[in-house]
Amino acid sequence: MRGRALALAALVSVATACSAERAAEPGPGTPSSPATPPSESATYLALGDSLAAGVGAPAGEGYVDLVHAGLREELPDVDLLSFGVSGETTSSMLTPGGQLERAEEALRSGEVRLVTIDIGANDGLGCALARDKACVEGTLDAVRANLATVLERIRTADPDVPVVGTDYYLPVPPQLQDDPSQVAAALEVLQRLNDTLADVYAEYDVPVAPVSGAFGGRDPALVVERNCAYTSMCSPAPDIHPNPRGHAAIAGALLAVLPDVG
Repeated sequence: MRGRALALAALVSVATACSAERAAEPGPGTPSSPATPPSESATYLALGDSLAAGVGAPAGEGYVDLVHAGLREELPDVDLLSFGVSGETTSSMLTPGGQLERAEEALRSGEVRLVTIDIGANDGLGCALARDKACVEGTLDAVRANLATVLERIRTADPDVPVVGTDYYLPVPPQLQDDPSQVAAALEVLQRLNDTLADVYAEYDVPVAPVSGAFGGRDPALVVERNCAYTSMCSPAPDIHPNPRGHAAIAGALLAVLPDVG
């Protein structure tokens, strides 16, 4: 645990320092023991969408890679299986031959010590950005049912493996950044998605890493500030994905809630 604490402290230090530096700039617009001896091999399995795939960061600097590095402080020989797919939804994750089927095969090996998962943003984030409550409400039933199926299949493949989920941050479009009321409205819609994710994860005793909190929580001004520090939404070529600083913030949120997997 000490090694993970040091890794977390380092990530928090990097993210905080980067945030402070950017703020000063003028901004533009553990498994139960089975009957048979467990395998000595250990694997970290990461599932999800473009965030898990590391979009927005150089190779090896995505949040999955950073969590893997943190885990290696406790399990020096832990391997990484990263199955994240850019654009993945809770529905497409269930597609035959997709990342969930690959995950089930890995889980049945008995070598997976930890699963992390981020999924759901591509189902409903567009509704939040449009501040469209009716739109997001129309996606929640599907998100709830699909995520429950995903978690049920993970538990069936390996009933004891620790699983940790995440919620989502709000990428604030440039046209909203100077209007706190519009940012607050978008945050309210996003919260419905995050609440749904949290409810399903709770049903399966899955802790949730508070990524939304790392990106400013529900404070419109802080959310815009963190967008400028942790994404490229304040740049001339806005991008909703986290930059290396943002990936470090997501990894920090995950490392803070991971169970003991040593």
